[in-house]
Amino acid sequence: MTEVASLPELGDFVPCPRLAHHEAGHFVVGSLFGMEFDCVEAHSTNGVAQLSVPFPDGADWRRLVVLRAGAFAEGILFNQIHRPTLEELEREMLAYQAAGDLARSDLGKIIGALVTEYGDAFLTQYRALEVTTLDILSRNPVRSAIRAVAGKLERLGRLSGAEATAIASPYIAGSLNMEKPSWAS
Repeated sequence: MTEVASLPELGDFVPCPRLAHHEAGHFVVGSLFGMEFDCVEAHSTNGVAQLSVPFPDGADWRRLVVLRAGAFAEGILFNQIHRPTLEELEREMLAYQAAGDLARSDLGKIIGALVTEYGDAFLTQYRALEVTTLDILSRNPVRSAIRAVAGKLERLGRLSGAEATAIASPYIAGSLNMEKPSWAS
């Protein structure tokens, strides 16, 4: 997720279905956890799901699930969600590192928080986090809500939190009543 100030003006808007699904994934899963958003945006080069209150820091499991949901939600566009191999994760991390974006990337934030919290056991925790995220995204109402929000983002580029909530709520009324996973500290 990116700061709103770094996004282009809507005059420069070029739709991007992949980023629309990515940001819709953050928004819908965050909403399921009771998070409130000021806006959701997706442009050809960047996007943001801007929370109304600061995002929890560190290894808060909800934060990590919401962060990972963005990348996995991109697969909904193609009716498949890809769980990367260890080699693919390593390549992705190295690419972010080479670009100087590791600390700002969703994956970098996740891995950084897990390494800080769990040390050498971070990979086991990461894989458990993936399973939790994929479980949430496998639910038809969640996928439908992501598709609906992403579809509107593809057309408009920007939605207020209230607009995105109105689009998603017929599919995901209420919040996700989910106990803390056993892997979460």
